[in-house]
Amino acid sequence: SFEARLTSQPSSTIAWIAGAYLYDYDLSRRQIKNIVINGVVVENPTDIWRNSYQASSSKAVYAQVTVPVGDAFRLIGGAREGKDKTSVEVVYDAGGERGNYPYTEDEWSRFDWKAGFEYDIAEASLHYGSISTGYRPGGFDPQVGDNFVSEELIAYEIGCKNELLDHRLRLNAAAFYYDYTNYQALTFKFDPPLYVNLDIVNARDAHMYGAELGLTWLATPDDRLTTNLG
Repeated sequence: SFEARLTSQPSSTIAWIAGAYLYDYDLSRRQIKNIVINGVVVENPTDIWRNSYQASSSKAVYAQVTVPVGDAFRLIGGAREGKDKTSVEVVYDAGGERGNYPYTEDEWSRFDWKAGFEYDIAEASLHYGSISTGYRPGGFDPQVGDNFVSEELIAYEIGCKNELLDHRLRLNAAAFYYDYTNYQALTFKFDPPLYVNLDIVNARDAHMYGAELGLTWLATPDDRLTTNLG
């Protein structure tokens, strides 16, 4: 993997960051399934070697900018353009009882964005909020012969960060709501007569929400107490 970033100077009125990301992964595996009898692994003489090949690549460019509007309010905007590609193939040695999984590949492209704000309601109190999108690419599961499509997300978040008691007490709070489409769920699939495989399937919709509270107190110059609730 490789990532490169460019950022604005710390003294710049408009803060920005831009970058590019590259990822490449290749896997070649040769295996044979064994039988478990009464907790003991026993070699399975009826099965034969399974050869699997998988390759994945990802590339993206992204940018984010923070623009002040007055002395205490800032607007945030971001964007990301990504492309993912996956290929897989499974070949059993001659005479195998199980069918091969033919070479299959697919690719996904996605544009994601972020919009948010920051507001200094006091010298040591920051409030913020954001809406952003994201996704997880689809893929193939040759172990069970299933494919799954991309997962999409819209995330909402609000929160505040505060420093009190002459900056000796830090109190942070946040709440979030995640709205998923085609959520990728990990399940178990029975493979007769003896195997259980992990399988990734798409749920139609899913939602996740919550809140968290973090507190850090500098009791003395040498003692720090921290607690988190969520």
